[in-house]
Amino acid sequence: MTASRLLLQRLPKPKPWGPEKGKAMSIGIGFRFDCGWLLCADTKITAAVKTNETKTFVCGYSDPAFDCVTAFTVAASDFGLAKSAIRDCEEAVRKTNFLTASIRSVRHAIESELVRFYKSHVYPIPNFADPFEFLLTIWLHGESQLYISSGTTFQPVDKYECIGSGSYLAKYLIKGCHLRYHEDQGSLRVERKPTLDEVSLVGGYVLNQLAEHDEYVGGEPEMTVIKDTGEVDSASSPSYPSDTLPSKAQKLLWEMLEKLILVENRNKDECVWIVDEFCHAIVSLNEEDRKLFDFIQSQLRKDKGA
Repeated sequence: MTASRLLLQRLPKPKPWGPEKGKAMSIGIGFRFDCGWLLCADTKITAAVKTNETKTFVCGYSDPAFDCVTAFTVAASDFGLAKSAIRDCEEAVRKTNFLTASIRSVRHAIESELVRFYKSHVYPIPNFADPFEFLLTIWLHGESQLYISSGTTFQPVDKYECIGSGSYLAKYLIKGCHLRYHEDQGSLRVERKPTLDEVSLVGGYVLNQLAEHDEYVGGEPEMTVIKDTGEVDSASSPSYPSDTLPSKAQKLLWEMLEKLILVENRNKDECVWIVDEFCHAIVSLNEEDRKLFDFIQSQLRKDKGA
């Protein structure tokens, strides 16, 4: 056997293009805030042809009163299969008697439908792996709850939860944002719920960071609000202080730390000067965005006064 033929035999066989089997592409994040739930997702669909599509599917039932609302945020390796499962689950919920139903019974109806769907469409797949993950929000009779899927079951979420290929990094970034679900009142630690502005600022920052670091995350960030009143609305990351401010501030912080490390003999005066320089840079940070924001606010006041 020639050396070239032997080398060819040892080379790995090329794999056909396609997403990793069983890997739920993209990112979905759900946050609890003081008046409801915020659902965040990217819109990039990773397939042979890359497209952008919504990944949060909201359905109201018993129109026009909307006695019940469900919202599925999906991360999937097979997006078409996931949408089929959502449609079947919505049909199952539609058969519910909402006058006597509870959030728990609506969840059970969805879980039962998923069991049927898995038996028909997922389990027959050779060497199957879960082809999708869901964040499920249910609103019914003035109450709401967010759940995260585990196969055909759903577990309740208290503060926030993430799904998809970027979930591990998203949780790390959210933790670093110090989103406050507690506050100290004297010697007591009291639970609190952040505002919509707080969670949308964190959500926008995390989605932008993931788009830079996860090849399966991208497109336009999408934020959907499910209010405790049952109203459904859209949201966006606040225009000021802007979702780029954390990364800019972090860059300045590391620059300051590097300068402090290089100070000879830990000279106090030089260290104080470096820290003062950092504080001044933080104050000046985002000056252009602030001027634009103030200008827009002043114009809105003028329009309102007119």
